[in-house]
Amino acid sequence: MTSTAIESLRRLVPVRDRIAHLLRSAPCKALLGAHVIVAVIILARSYGWLQPLELLIYDALCVAWAGHEPSIRIFLVGGTETSPISIGR
Repeated sequence: MTSTAIESLRRLVPVRDRIAHLLRSAPCKALLGAHVIVAVIILARSYGWLQPLELLIYDALCVAWAGHEPSIRIFLVGGTETSPISIGR
């Protein structure tokens, strides 16, 4: 190796040490852990693995929001076929 290459490598040693120290710090570990957890949740939701749990929670919330008193409101929907069906020309 040439002396220029050796000198440039020596200048990189303190930078490497700073990066290694930063990666060992608690905030960096927490940030990396949070990103891993978010990635796992996104992948699990995209494959539909969390859907049964989400539906159970949604059903429980619908029951909780509805309350315990029966409703007296009624909503009727009716439909009729007024025009005859023509087949052919």
